[in-house]
Amino acid sequence: ASLAVVTWTLPVTLLHFHQISLYAVLLNLVVIPLMSIVIMSSIAAVIVSFVSSVAARFLVGCVYYVLVFYRTSCDFLLKWPGGILKIGAMPGMAVILFYCLYFLWIIPKDWRGMQLKKLSAARAVCLLLLAFIMLKNHFQTQVLFMSVGQGDCALIRSRGRAYLIDAGPGYDRAIKPCLTYYGISTISGIFLTHMDQDHSEGVQRILMDPDFQVRNLYLPNQKVHDFGELLLETDAKVIYLKAADQVRFPGVDITILSPEPKLNYVDTNSASLCLQARTKHGTIDFMGDADQETEERILLSGLPVRCDVLKAGHHGSRTSSSEAFLEAAAPQIAFISCKKNNSYGHPHQEVLERLQALKIQPVISYEGGCLILDGRIYSYQEAFRKRWMQ
Repeated sequence: ASLAVVTWTLPVTLLHFHQISLYAVLLNLVVIPLMSIVIMSSIAAVIVSFVSSVAARFLVGCVYYVLVFYRTSCDFLLKWPGGILKIGAMPGMAVILFYCLYFLWIIPKDWRGMQLKKLSAARAVCLLLLAFIMLKNHFQTQVLFMSVGQGDCALIRSRGRAYLIDAGPGYDRAIKPCLTYYGISTISGIFLTHMDQDHSEGVQRILMDPDFQVRNLYLPNQKVHDFGELLLETDAKVIYLKAADQVRFPGVDITILSPEPKLNYVDTNSASLCLQARTKHGTIDFMGDADQETEERILLSGLPVRCDVLKAGHHGSRTSSSEAFLEAAAPQIAFISCKKNNSYGHPHQEVLERLQALKIQPVISYEGGCLILDGRIYSYQEAFRKRWMQ
């Protein structure tokens, strides 16, 4: 019975919680019998409460201590190695195949005259298709611009690895749930453009969160940045980057556009780590909070800026996204990450007018939500509508 409960509910558990407990079968051996006490005591407590509040409290106390035992047992098992297995959300087609396989496994061998060889072949086909869909989902290449409020955060998934560019506010609301949704527990690299809170708050949370392991931390090579507090919180390998550096991962090639190592920048925004990421689905420019002066230096350097998607600098501020830079980059879409009715007035009307004049489609995070690039470009709303079959 315990095994049946765990296996039958597995797709639903993954669809909503994106992770499973390896010891759930063992725990259910204790939980299932005690459920009779919980249910009967609860019903009896309601009935007895009309006669004696003391007796009702006793019955409710029985329920309470059984639930405390559940919670204590769960906490104990979760501390065991492999207590939680992060798999990520199960694609809709995988859910269908799982239940087909389940059905084929439990039906009698001579069901409706079906031969054992045909039944075994059907099981094998379902199992292979299920494995293929799960592996394809895990190893797909995808870029996600998260909607985190007044801040930045982008996730690149490629061949089973994950990379973050900034992680600002909204850690509990958006960033951690997104990583959990995709079954990510190891982050191969975090690129931090600068230490402003709207770009680094989530990075600090990730580095302190025992649920995640960060292998590499990439920082701009400029003295104007103060990473002292951040470096105390991480065991990750720290790598400093400057303009023209190349970073290559499986399925992702990154060119650093800024900062220039020989310049003395006056503020952290202009010294932002700017980079271009190339995947099989397109090229993306991440501009941090770089201003127009920094954009001009990048253009003069001759480094590649042409892209399919531009993460607009400084949340759509008028001090960034100059006409010359937009013409050189020529993106299809400019993603602007900012909070609705923010105190800075982002995105500024001047930037929206520049984008309109150059026929670049602006996507503002508080309107379109998450922007996803994985062979085509679409918003979170579209992804949600088609979630079942994704």
